[in-house]
Amino acid sequence: MGIINTAEALLELGLPSLLFSWLIFHWLFAEGEIDRDIRHRALKAELKNNRKSLKKAIRTTGNRNVRLVYKRWASFGGGFYGIAGLWTFLVIEISDLVNFLRSGNYLAPFSGDILDIVISFLMNQITNSIQALLWFSYWPGPGDSMLIWIAAGYLGYWVGIELARRLLTPITLFRPDRKH
Repeated sequence: MGIINTAEALLELGLPSLLFSWLIFHWLFAEGEIDRDIRHRALKAELKNNRKSLKKAIRTTGNRNVRLVYKRWASFGGGFYGIAGLWTFLVIEISDLVNFLRSGNYLAPFSGDILDIVISFLMNQITNSIQALLWFSYWPGPGDSMLIWIAAGYLGYWVGIELARRLLTPITLFRPDRKH
């Protein structure tokens, strides 16, 4: 059970954390918002102290989709917690969408008043956001170790930052001929 739980945590939370942290920090390093030579402890302090300048940098980036990802990441607290919250939020939202499409009852949400529809939508968004903020309890199943899931997510986050810092891509991890 321990090996399967660990593998599941690495695939479902660790790998997405790696990809998202690489994407976000690759951009932050490339834009000069954060120095590539900064170490992890200093990086944590830098993210906390420079929240306003990072939010400004996020607002001024040209790509609207990129802005949306960074804005959501910042809204979940930034750093590791923000990455895990963002990924959890996306999983919950996509799961809701798939369940809606599978149900086949596409007009049911529109059967009430417009106010009921808006309130229902807002309540769903609030519920999903709270679940994403509590990501550490969302991922482990019954009997699974929460610590394994947190460690897998943090490992992915840390590796993603290191790849971005060293100008590598996540693909380079899986190439047998890689030279560092």
